[in-house]
Amino acid sequence: YDVYFHLEFEVGKGGEEFAEVFSVTVATVEGLAAHTPADKWVLADHGVIVVRDLDPRLIKMHLEEILARCEAPTLHDAMPKLQRYFRSERDD
Repeated sequence: YDVYFHLEFEVGKGGEEFAEVFSVTVATVEGLAAHTPADKWVLADHGVIVVRDLDPRLIKMHLEEILARCEAPTLHDAMPKLQRYFRSERDD
């Protein structure tokens, strides 16, 4: 399968207006090959989840597991943990 898409989501505390925007690329090996320049033969980056098949339920479960591992008392405290797995607006 040639699967390659970007997923963007917000993380914040329930009931608060402020949220941080994160993104991740979800792809199969075939999708990465089709959407990566030919001269880039090594992929070493955060913000990428490689899947065998497109199964939205499993992808959602995996994202929820990551978010649970990143829980912290404040969003500020969670940011470094979240940035290990996802791209954020602050990465620029």
